[in-house]
Amino acid sequence: MKKPITIKLFSALLNLLTFIILSLFFLFNDNLHQSGDSRFFFILTLPLAIALALIGGSILNILRTNDHTLRIFMIFIISILVTAGWICFIFYMWGGFQNHPLQILEMPLVYFWTAGSFIQLLFLDRKLPKQTENANPVKLIFSILIFPLVLVALYFIIMIMDNYWSSLNLNRNKTVETVENKNDYLLKVYNSSDAIGYINEKGDTVIPAGKYLMCFTDTFRTYAIVADTSGIIGIDRQENILYQVYQYDNGPDYPAEGFFRIIDNDKIGYADLVTGKIIIAPQFKCASPFEDGVAEVSTDCKKIPIGEYFTWESDHWYYIDKKGNKVAPPKTEE
Repeated sequence: MKKPITIKLFSALLNLLTFIILSLFFLFNDNLHQSGDSRFFFILTLPLAIALALIGGSILNILRTNDHTLRIFMIFIISILVTAGWICFIFYMWGGFQNHPLQILEMPLVYFWTAGSFIQLLFLDRKLPKQTENANPVKLIFSILIFPLVLVALYFIIMIMDNYWSSLNLNRNKTVETVENKNDYLLKVYNSSDAIGYINEKGDTVIPAGKYLMCFTDTFRTYAIVADTSGIIGIDRQENILYQVYQYDNGPDYPAEGFFRIIDNDKIGYADLVTGKIIIAPQFKCASPFEDGVAEVSTDCKKIPIGEYFTWESDHWYYIDKKGNKVAPPKTEE
């Protein structure tokens, strides 16, 4: 692996592989794959990996030290700065800074992209030929300035290609099985302004792009989770509001064991992940996600602020099963 182009290509693959491995460990058990978000976030990783492959070597020429430990530390700092800039751009494009910007630090994506960028840059630093002469300041400044432009350009190119590919697949694929009817589904699409809507299997627009502030469900079968001015809601195929969806990390509640939390009149309940139907009616003042078949709930609790976040406190916690029946606390290993 001596050719720079081969080294750069392999570095991009390392970044993508890092995302895939971390996703398998952390994302698939928690949240994002229900509505196809894992695929979407992988697509968002592509511009980052490609841009670092193209310009990462030039950025590394800024590091004018041979101290091994210091060099690794500086590469880590660069990775943090690159990820911070990228996550800020993504959140700006998708309106993620509307409420609490610091909540992005709770998103695994921040750490996935930092880890991937660090591994990619570290690989490039080890494998690419070192620049022996003094770096041209003009070239260094140009590399720093051109990197975000290339990154943003790659974002729009890849998003356009993904939308085009999705449209092609929609027209070709007529065998997708759904809950009620084989071809009865809607697919999430974006317009040129990245507004989101839904089209049917024939490609006809059913829900115009931009009608909702955000659409979290990729394949709209019996229900979809979307956001409007009232918050995050569940809707049926006739766009009737089914319920408010519990908000977590500036998005819908992370599914756990086939359920996600919903809200009605400030009371929390649970809905089925596949059908969207209410399984346990909203009746709890506070309620945790299901774990090992039970969920901890209370009808008498209060919120305790912790900075921009909060925790629940109650003297009357108890456990329920997936039918809403009160059950004994799970056994703990001693």
